[in-house]
Amino acid sequence: VVEAIDAEIPLAVIITEGIAVHDSAAFWAYAQAKGNKTRLIGPNCPGLITPGQSNAGIIPGDITKPGRIGLVSKSGTLTYQMMYELRDLGFSSAVGIGGDPVIGTTHIDALAAFEADPDTDLIVMI
Repeated sequence: VVEAIDAEIPLAVIITEGIAVHDSAAFWAYAQAKGNKTRLIGPNCPGLITPGQSNAGIIPGDITKPGRIGLVSKSGTLTYQMMYELRDLGFSSAVGIGGDPVIGTTHIDALAAFEADPDTDLIVMI
């Protein structure tokens, strides 16, 4: 994560479970100190997907189709379930932000991104 921040990679998806809270807090603070040029998703998350376009993480690509709903969730399992339940409506994007005590992108951050997205008409927050 620190190397991604140093390289100013715009997005780091951290699916890894079991990262020590101290370590997560350290790389979160490091990203802040470096100007938040790297958006952190996770840790302990399924990642994010824009159906039919891109998938960064471990979200199954075949459980939904493109649509106009944005989804943000702390739970990987509930992310998959909601995508499946609303598969006929489809999703603009879905992001699992991770359930650890210290995460990079929060519900508020994701809601703001969906609010600014012209391809998202509705938002589901879990």
